[in-house]
Amino acid sequence: MKFFLRISILLCLFSFSATTIAQNLNDELPLNKDFKVGTLSNGITYFIKNNKKPENRVELRLVVNAGSILEENDQKGLAHFVEHMCFNGTKNFPGNSVVDFLESIGMEFGPDINAYTSFDETVYMLQLPADSLEILKKGFLILSDWAHNVTFDPAEIDKERGVVIEEWRLGRGAEARINDKQIPVIFHKSRYAERLPIGTKESLETFKHERLTDFYKTWYRPELMAVVVVGDIPANQAQALIEEYFGVIQSSVAATYPERKFYNIPGHKDTLISIEKDKELTGTSIQILTKLSANRFNTVEDYRKRILNEFYTSMLNQRLYELSQLPEPPFKYAASGYYNYTKDLDFFGAGLSAEDNKAMTGLQTLLEEFERVKKFGFTEAEFDRALRQNIANMQNYYSEKEKLESSYWVNGPTGYFLKGDKFLDPDTEYGVFNQILPMITLDDINKLSARYFIDSNMVVLVSYPDKAGISDITPQMVRDVFRKSGKAEIAEYTEENNDKPLVPGNPAGKGIKSDESIAGTELKKLTLNNGAAVYYRKTDFKNDEVVFYAFSKGGLSLADSSVYKSAQVASSVINRSGLGDFTEIQLTKKLAGSIVSVSPWINSYYEGFYGSSSVNDLGKLFQLIHLYFTSPRNDKDAFSSFMTKLKSNLENRGVDPGQIFSDTITVVMSGYSPYSYPLTVKDIPAIKADECYSFFRERFSDVSDFNFLLVGSFSEDSLKLFADKYLGSLASTNTKENFRNLGIRSPEGEIKKTVVKGLEEQASLSIFIPGTFKYSVDEEYYLNALGQALDIHFRELIREGEGGAYSPSVSVSTQKYPDTRFYFNISFGTDPDKIEYYVNLIKAELNKLKDSGIDSVLAAKVKEINLKSRETALKDNGQLTRIYLGYLMDDESLSNINKFNEVINSATETKLSDVMRKYINTDNFIVFELLPEKK
Repeated sequence: MKFFLRISILLCLFSFSATTIAQNLNDELPLNKDFKVGTLSNGITYFIKNNKKPENRVELRLVVNAGSILEENDQKGLAHFVEHMCFNGTKNFPGNSVVDFLESIGMEFGPDINAYTSFDETVYMLQLPADSLEILKKGFLILSDWAHNVTFDPAEIDKERGVVIEEWRLGRGAEARINDKQIPVIFHKSRYAERLPIGTKESLETFKHERLTDFYKTWYRPELMAVVVVGDIPANQAQALIEEYFGVIQSSVAATYPERKFYNIPGHKDTLISIEKDKELTGTSIQILTKLSANRFNTVEDYRKRILNEFYTSMLNQRLYELSQLPEPPFKYAASGYYNYTKDLDFFGAGLSAEDNKAMTGLQTLLEEFERVKKFGFTEAEFDRALRQNIANMQNYYSEKEKLESSYWVNGPTGYFLKGDKFLDPDTEYGVFNQILPMITLDDINKLSARYFIDSNMVVLVSYPDKAGISDITPQMVRDVFRKSGKAEIAEYTEENNDKPLVPGNPAGKGIKSDESIAGTELKKLTLNNGAAVYYRKTDFKNDEVVFYAFSKGGLSLADSSVYKSAQVASSVINRSGLGDFTEIQLTKKLAGSIVSVSPWINSYYEGFYGSSSVNDLGKLFQLIHLYFTSPRNDKDAFSSFMTKLKSNLENRGVDPGQIFSDTITVVMSGYSPYSYPLTVKDIPAIKADECYSFFRERFSDVSDFNFLLVGSFSEDSLKLFADKYLGSLASTNTKENFRNLGIRSPEGEIKKTVVKGLEEQASLSIFIPGTFKYSVDEEYYLNALGQALDIHFRELIREGEGGAYSPSVSVSTQKYPDTRFYFNISFGTDPDKIEYYVNLIKAELNKLKDSGIDSVLAAKVKEINLKSRETALKDNGQLTRIYLGYLMDDESLSNINKFNEVINSATETKLSDVMRKYINTDNFIVFELLPEKK
C-alpha cells in the first residue's frame, strides 16, 4: 500500500499540465498534431513540420518503401547500388554535381548528405541551409531527381562497381564470416536470409546494367515514396515546394507493376542453434533471440506495452550488469533488448560476451537469471527505481519539446510511412504517459517472462575464437545448459539497502574570491578562495541540459615508470569502483531517477572529468565531482572484476588484423616510445590495485590546479552555490603543476611498414606526413582547413574518379603541448593488388598540388562548410563546451572565439596553397600497409 501511495505522489508531482487524450486502452493514438500530412495526386505522401532547432536549417528525407528484399536473384545488391547511383548523375545534376553543389553551400558529405539501404526501405537524407529560396529549391530538385530522374550513365555504373565492391570488401572479416553462416539461421527459411543489402561480390561484378535500371523503374514509384520536411521553414512554403517538385512525377499504372509484397520470417517449433568459430575472432559471444509477433504502435494499449517492455529490459539489464561486476564475473558483459525488425516481427534478444572457455558458464548464469525473474519476478525496489527513471526521462523530454533537433523529428514520419507506427507530439505523449503509468503494475511486468522465454521460435548463436586451448562447443552442450538451468535451485533476488546520504555531512565552502565576465565572450569565470577556477555560460539552447568538463595539467607524464602500467588504467578502475560509501552498483541505484553522469579521465598530459546533468540534478553533478576528489574507492572486488575482463580482452588482441595494424601505427608514429606501447597480457602482473588508487588520488588531490567548465540552462545562483559548497570545500595547496615532456616524437624521412595479417582479400593503407609549426589559432585552423580540402580532393580522385575505395579520408591532428606538431593522415581500404599504385598516386598528387596550389572552388567549399558548421556549433551546448575547452587547454585567449569567422574567411585558395607548400613535405612520407596473408 505504501509503495503505490509513493507512486501516486510521484505522479502528482510529475503531472503538471498533463493532457488526458484517451479514456481507454483501445483508443487510437492521434498522429502528431504538429505535422502537416498529405498525399499528392500521384500518390506521394508528405510530412511537414516547422522546427527552429537548429536555426536556419532544413532536414529533407526521401523515403522509399523498397529495399533489398524486393531484388530478384540476378539483382542482389542492386537496391543499394541504386542508392549509390543517385549521387552519380541525375537529369538536372549530371555526374557528381549533386555532392559538388551541396558542398559549395556548406553541407558535408556524410553528416549532411547521406543515404542508407535496408531490407525493406531506402532513405535519402539532406540537410540544407534555409537562408536562400534558391538553395531550398535546388535541394528539393535534388530530392525529386532521386525519386524519378536518375540517369544511370553506363560509364558511371561501371565506375561505381569499384566503390560498392570496396564497401563490400571493407565489411569483410571474422564477424562477416560468422554472419555469413548465422544469418540464414536467424532468418530461417525466409527471403531475408538471401537478400543482404550489400549483395554479393559476384553479383556486383557481373550484373547487367538494365537489371539495375529495372529495379529503379519497378520500385521507385510515387505510391511507394514519402517526402519529409522538418526545419526552419514555414509549412506552407514547404508544401508549395513539394507540390512544385514532386507533383510533376507521373502516377504509376498499377497493372504495369508488381505488387509491393511483404515477406515474413516463418516460425519454428524447435530452438535453432548455430555455433561457429573463426581464427580472427577476438572474443566469445552468445546471443539468444526470441521471435515474437510485432507489437505495432497505434493504440494506448500499444503504448502501455512499449513501456512494459522498457521497464522489463531496464530492470533485467541492471541485474545482468551486477553479475558482470562480480569479482569473478561469469561473463564480461550481458544485456537484453526488445526491438522491432519487420512489420510483422519483433525480437526479444539477450546476449553476452565471455572469457575463453567460459561460454557455457556465462550462458548458465544468464539463463538462471531469466529463471529467477520467471519464478520470483522483480522486486518492488527495482520497480520503484525503474519508475523514477522513466519519469525523469519523460520529464526531461517534455522540458525539451521546443528545443528538439529537426533530425529527431524526421524519424517518426519515416516509421509511420514504412510500418504504420504512429508518432506523437510531446503534449499527447506526455498526457498518455501520465494516464497509463498508474496502470503499470509490477505483476504486468513480471508476466512478460512467459512471453519472452519460450521453447519455440528461439535462436541461439554462439561464436568463439578458433585457437589452441579453447574447447569446442557443441549444440548438445547448449541444450544441456538450457535443461540444467530450468531445473536449477534458484534463490530469490536480494540486495543491500544503502540509505546513506550521497555526500555525508554538510561541506562548507570557503567563499567566492571573484566573479568576472571574460571580455569579448559570453563566458564568465568564478575563482573560488581555494583557487579552483569555474568557467560558466548560461544558454537557452536547451531547457534542461548542462554539459560539463574539467581538466588539469599533468596526466600520465607525471607517473613514475614503476607504476606506469597501473596509472594507465587508474581512471577506468576508479570509475568502476563507486564513490564514498557506495559501490558502483549501489551508486547506480542511489542515482535512479536522476539524469546525471560524471566520469574521470587521465591521458598522457592531462587529467579531468566530463559529464552532464539535467538542471534539477546540477547539485548531484557537483556532489559526484566532490566525491571523486574526496572519496574514490579502492575496491578490490571492482579491481578484480576489471582485471579479469582486461586480461580476457588482451588475450586475443593479436589475432585481429585491424588491431595489429593500428598498434603498429601507434608504436612507429611515437618513435617507439615506451609510453605509447599498448597494454598486453604480459603487463597484467604489473597492474596493482593500490597503485591505481594512489595515482588517482595524486592526480586529483589539489582542486586549485583544475579548471571547471559548465555550459547550459542552469541558474547562475544555483551554480555558484554548488560550486562553493562542493568545490570550494575541497583541499588545495595552490600549486600549479605542469606536465613532463615524455619525448614522444614521430619519425622523419621515408618509412614503409607492411603488416601481413588477415584471411580476407582486403588491404588498408595509412600514410602520414608529420611536421612542426609555430603555433597560433590561425595557423592551426589553416592546417585543418587544408586537410579538409585534401579530403574532398582525394575522395573525388580515388572514390569518384577511379572507384578505388569506399571512404578515402584525409585528417589532420595538431598539438600545442608538450611541443607543437601536426600530422596529416591519408587512409582507406582497397584491393591488395592496388595498394602500391595508390601509394605512388598519392605522393605524386601531393607534389602536383604543391606546384599547382589548391583551387578556388575547393577553398570556397571548405570555407562554406566551416562557416555553416560554426554557425550550428555556437548554438549547441556540447559543441560550444568543446570549443571553449580547446582554448582553455591551449592557454589561448578566449576573446578570440568570436573572431574565428574572420580566420575561416581568410583561408583563401592563396592561403591554403601557401600552407600546402609550407607543410606538405613528401620527404617525410610514412607509409603503413596492411596486406592479407598468402593463401
